[in-house]
Amino acid sequence: KYLTLTKTASSQQTLPPTIELALNDPRLFAYGELLGVKGIENCSKHFKTLELFSRFDWGHYLAHKEEFIALTPAMQKKLKMLTVCQMAMHKSLLSYLEISEAVEIKAENPKQMVREVEALVLDCISNSLLECRIDQRKRQLHILNLSASALSGRDISSSRLTQ
Repeated sequence: KYLTLTKTASSQQTLPPTIELALNDPRLFAYGELLGVKGIENCSKHFKTLELFSRFDWGHYLAHKEEFIALTPAMQKKLKMLTVCQMAMHKSLLSYLEISEAVEIKAENPKQMVREVEALVLDCISNSLLECRIDQRKRQLHILNLSASALSGRDISSSRLTQ
């Protein structure tokens, strides 16, 4: 849908809104094809934001915030979900604490942190980005599988997963 829109977009004025629509779409997690659209690299901040969602994580966003468009709450949530998936590429066991630190969940108390981490993980599961077992007692995830859309465009050379 968005690939078609970007291919018919004839100017740099029409590409950015299309990119923002794609980034806000709660069902879209792979952006590799959009990165290949002719002329998209001329939309500097939008292009870099697409790269962010394709290749990087929440920490990279925070460290280089000025290079990207302002992220809507939906975009922030999606990037945090992709960050969890990126972490899961390299480790089969993730603690709630690791996740909360990676996506900057700043909870007032441990129970709130647990709720926010579990909500984020459940969003990843319901969007078919990953399969895992949640160990609430030990506050950790046992990663079973990652979807292709979660891996799309990311460096999987050092991943613990096999295709």
